[in-house]
Amino acid sequence: MPWDTPLQTLQQDLTGPVAKGVSLVAIVGAGFVLMFLHAEMNSLMKIFVWLVLIVGLVMGANAFMTTAGASGAETSYGYGKPKHTDTSRC
Repeated sequence: MPWDTPLQTLQQDLTGPVAKGVSLVAIVGAGFVLMFLHAEMNSLMKIFVWLVLIVGLVMGANAFMTTAGASGAETSYGYGKPKHTDTSRC
């Protein structure tokens, strides 16, 4: 399909070393703001900072799990064909 290459590029960008760096900066920056400046922010700014923190955590977890070797759901890993292949009962 024509969109496979851009999606693979996006996946590599979201799981590579740049994603780790961006997520680390987002987590540290949002944590600093929430710890030291939370009293001076209005509620909209607090929501924005929480969203930055959550996105940083999700990107960091994704990058860490990809580095650790996890590649997603593998439902057929280690299994052969199902024992019951009779489709007449379905």
